[in-house]
Amino acid sequence: MGMDFPTRRELVAHGRSIDEVRKYLGADSLVYLTVDELINAIGTTELCTACFTGNYPFTINIDEAEKAFTSDRLWEP
Repeated sequence: MGMDFPTRRELVAHGRSIDEVRKYLGADSLVYLTVDELINAIGTTELCTACFTGNYPFTINIDEAEKAFTSDRLWEP
């Protein structure tokens, strides 16, 4: 789907509060856009937002997909 990370656990915000992410990044402040705000900022509605919303244009089991893409790793959740 165009994202270059195998699992959600590898995202900086996974399991962290906004303040924890802010501190991790060394930022003075951090504010997230809503999906609608992102769409308005980009200026088009012709984009996939599945990685933000979890609403994919097909049926997918995220946990199974992550396992399939990481089965060759020696990583435990």
